[in-house]
Amino acid sequence: MATLYKAYELADPATTVVAKVFHQANSDPQRFRTFLREVRSMRLDHPHIGQIIDSGQDRRSQAVYLISPLYQPGSLNLHLQQRAGAGVSLTWSLRILDQVLAGLQAAALSNIIHLDIKPQNIVLDGPANIRIIDWGMSQLHQAGKSVSTVSPGGTKRFASPEQLGVTDAAPSALSDLYGVGALAYWLLTGLAPLRRELETTVGTNADLLQVRHQMQAGTCPERADHLTPDVPDHLGRLIDQWLSYTPADRIPHKMDPTTALDWVRTVLGSLSVQRPQR
Repeated sequence: MATLYKAYELADPATTVVAKVFHQANSDPQRFRTFLREVRSMRLDHPHIGQIIDSGQDRRSQAVYLISPLYQPGSLNLHLQQRAGAGVSLTWSLRILDQVLAGLQAAALSNIIHLDIKPQNIVLDGPANIRIIDWGMSQLHQAGKSVSTVSPGGTKRFASPEQLGVTDAAPSALSDLYGVGALAYWLLTGLAPLRRELETTVGTNADLLQVRHQMQAGTCPERADHLTPDVPDHLGRLIDQWLSYTPADRIPHKMDPTTALDWVRTVLGSLSVQRPQR
């Protein structure tokens, strides 16, 4: 959608930033709205949400832009490389997940859902802090319904079934909970949900449509604790619950979806303290 540039502050060349520039603002209104969604969401002031330094439109070229810090050491995807799974401690993974949930909670309080939680969109800001970036797919919700014009979709293996049209349910905060479950699965096993199952049936180049077909057929990923022995079975069951294809099944029966992220944080906090034995 846009071009990324590594840039430097003129007043302080040691300060490195990212300039995201969308050149076709006038000729592609739908993508322009996507760009504006990202600007809106990144204005949320929270330690676990990517921040925006500046945004605007160049009068001469009509290009729109946003400037954000260059967070280092970078995305989870790049930072961990081949170490996701057995190479990542359970304690560190739980800390990362808690911070992701805290950022999503802050967005939910402003009626914003992210809808694209994945390793590439979680960046490390120093050794122990994460920030959620790339809010281009986000939706603004009011009274539990989206008021955004956005096409359904997402990143294969990380998008919720409702984003892919597998169910009639509309995307909601429970869709972000699915994304957190998929991120947890990847952190603890080194695999995205359904990767093994898709490689067995359709090969390594499965596309979004094939992921959707597998979900419609009821194919579920192997539980995380079955793939990684160090994962407590209680956590494995929880992740399995968050990856349910029916949104309401991701949380306890009759729980208000608006409290779902807080419930998950409480459960993970308890787990990190008690460390239940297998």
